[in-house]
Amino acid sequence: MFGIYGETFDQAYTFTRSDLLALTQHEATVEYPDWPRPVTVRGPLLQDVLQQAGAEGDTVMVQAVDGYSPEFLRSDVNESFLLALEMEGEPLPHGGRGPLWLVFPPGSYDGQDDTTDAGLSWAVFHIKVSAGE
Repeated sequence: MFGIYGETFDQAYTFTRSDLLALTQHEATVEYPDWPRPVTVRGPLLQDVLQQAGAEGDTVMVQAVDGYSPEFLRSDVNESFLLALEMEGEPLPHGGRGPLWLVFPPGSYDGQDDTTDAGLSWAVFHIKVSAGE
C-alpha cells in the first residue's frame, strides 16, 4: 500500500491489534446529519497512539486503504479523536470500516465543517506525522 500511494518514511512504528487494545479504550456515540442513526464506537485515542509511537510533528495525516487521507493540525487532535476498533460492540471488519476507523463527533475542533463527516477515515492503515509547512 505504501508503494501504491508513494508513501516513504525514515522511521516507523507498527501497532498490532493487541498493541492498540492494550492502550486505554474509550467509547463515544457519534452522529452526523447525513447518517441514518448514531453509532457507538470504541478504541484508543489517536493522541495516545501518537504518544506511544513517540511521534513528533505539527501535522497528522490519517490514510485509508482507498487513498483518502485527511490531514489535521496536531494541536487539533484532542480527546474526541478515536481510532475505533469496534462499532456497536463488534470488531470492525476488513472490507467494512476496519480494521481502524478514525472517528470524532461534530464540533471536535475549531473550523471543522460539522455538517458532514469529512475527515473521518475508515480502513486506516497508515498515520503520518510531519513538520508543518
